[in-house]
This record gives sequence, structure tokens and C-alpha cells, in this order.
Amino acid sequence: MTRGREAPARQQYVYFVQQGEDGPIKIGLSVDPEKRLSSLQVSTSEPLYLRAATPGDWSVEEGLHQHFAHLHIQGEWFRPGPDLLRLLAYLGDFYGERTRRVVEAIRPPATPQHRKPYLWVVK
Repeated sequence: MTRGREAPARQQYVYFVQQGEDGPIKIGLSVDPEKRLSSLQVSTSEPLYLRAATPGDWSVEEGLHQHFAHLHIQGEWFRPGPDLLRLLAYLGDFYGERTRRVVEAIRPPATPQHRKPYLWVVK
């Protein structure tokens, strides 16, 4: 590192971890969502799945917490209501099948202006 220069900030991601196939969903923030999934998994016997992640910061995470407040259970955990599942389907519809399996009946808008190329789903 050059003297007087700061290291570049690491990219943060807002992630969605689901407990089981149809359980509650955690909306959290991490620089490494897969590593975070591993650390969460040690505290529960129920399998956890990383459903999606997108670049973001605390303000994006907080905005999602506020948007889904009507589904709030405790801490960062939310019931898998239709609107939250639609978001996961949107992410999965653009990037793969994994999320779509969880919410087969829900189809997000398919128009190009609704697609965001910076979103991704961890498979």
C-alpha cells in the first residue's frame, strides 16, 4: 500500500437467507454473503439457503427492513410474504432457477426496464 493512501472499501452486499424451503427470511448486510451464511448455519439445525444478494450498504438494508416491516418477526428476520417472495422471484428470474423453485407461482414483471444487471443470485 502506498503511504497516505487508504485501502479501497470492500463491496458490501444485502443478502437474503431463508430458513428451510419456506421458512423466515433474514435480510442482512455482509462483504461476503456465503461466509455469513456459514456463520449463521452453525447456530441452527434447520438448513439455511442464501437466496439472493445485491450490492448495497446499510441504507439499502434499512430501506428493505422498512419496506417489509409488515412481515417483520424479530431482528432481521421476516415472514416470507408474497411481496418479499416476489422480490426473490425477480432476482431469481433474471439470474437463474434456484429462487424460482421456491416461488413457482409468482412471476415478476418481465419488461427490460424492471431488470437490474447488478443483481445476482448465489447458486
